[in-house]
Amino acid sequence: MMTPELQEATGIHHYVPTSRALLLADRLEMSLMDRGWPVGHVLGSEFDLAREHGATPPAMRQALRVLEWRGLGQMRRGAAGGLLIQTPSLAVTGRRLMALHLMARGVPVDAVRAARTTLLLHLPIGRIDLAPARSFVVELFGHIESAWQDVQAAQPSHNRAPRIAHRILRDGWGGGVELGTIDDLMEAHSACRAIIIQSLRILENLGVAIAVRGRTGGFRRIDPTPGSLVRSTLPHFVAHAMDIAVCNQLIGIVNEINAGQAAERERDPERLRVLAGRLQVEELRRGNVASHVALLRHVATSAGNEVLHMLVRCLWYYWHHKVMRNASPPVILSTALAGEMIAVTQRIVAGILAGKPDDARFAMAECGEVARAIHGVVSREQGNC
Repeated sequence: MMTPELQEATGIHHYVPTSRALLLADRLEMSLMDRGWPVGHVLGSEFDLAREHGATPPAMRQALRVLEWRGLGQMRRGAAGGLLIQTPSLAVTGRRLMALHLMARGVPVDAVRAARTTLLLHLPIGRIDLAPARSFVVELFGHIESAWQDVQAAQPSHNRAPRIAHRILRDGWGGGVELGTIDDLMEAHSACRAIIIQSLRILENLGVAIAVRGRTGGFRRIDPTPGSLVRSTLPHFVAHAMDIAVCNQLIGIVNEINAGQAAERERDPERLRVLAGRLQVEELRRGNVASHVALLRHVATSAGNEVLHMLVRCLWYYWHHKVMRNASPPVILSTALAGEMIAVTQRIVAGILAGKPDDARFAMAECGEVARAIHGVVSREQGNC
């Protein structure tokens, strides 16, 4: 779990699901990640799992439907039935998770295409060392873009709940109302109560709807937060055993793009100066990267590319899960290495404030080199534990 300071810096806050079904889904998902993602294993029946976790069968059924919708498994019927664990495809990552997050935030498909073009300019075909990262970008962005063309194709044909969730996300509750009730949605979509509830659980999982309690309650649309997306994509990257080197390459490239664009568009230089003033060698030495992350988040926001910001958040969250969550006690860096990181970060700030994109990008590339050196220190220390 991230520290409160790091949660504030990233905007990815600790999350406790409000529904029993989503709590069960998260618990099952975490168990699968801790077990190394056992592809081919079949989780028990709804009844057995409900009994094991002290839940009702309907709540467990909703939880398994959420996992199925996330692409983490496929429901099997019969005596030996249950959720067959599978490796989620990038089609699911792109079309069901990232694309719907962007749609809910009102991001147009042209922004996705522009982000893809910008990324590929920094991943030239001739660079063999960048080939895996380029392949990842081409496939992932192809799936994200295709969601605007055919939102139905990524849905399992046997389950109506995802299709209804898509329709609600696209059209709202219907009739211009702000609050959707289960009874109204049953009538609008000609579906039974169980299917509507499953649809709403999917929307809650995406972070685009919340339940409003009380006699006049229902479900309200909300703007999705980054936390809901990064938590959903994390098991996808874990199941694929995504190469940390590729992850680092992409994070570095996106950060360089953001630095250059921020130098052209920075609208709150005073805020940037304040964040730069909070960088401290001693804090960084002890593994507290919150101030550094907050500054990079501001740079990404100033760049204004929401698609790339989404991507780098998902990749960073995976990197943090793989590299930093096991660094206990925290690795103590040398004063020289921590000081070098702060020095290059200050050069990024100077390039942005001076309106010099090339200087900002070059300094960000240097920052990436220092970050890789720090990663090497952390990895060696963990290996010696």
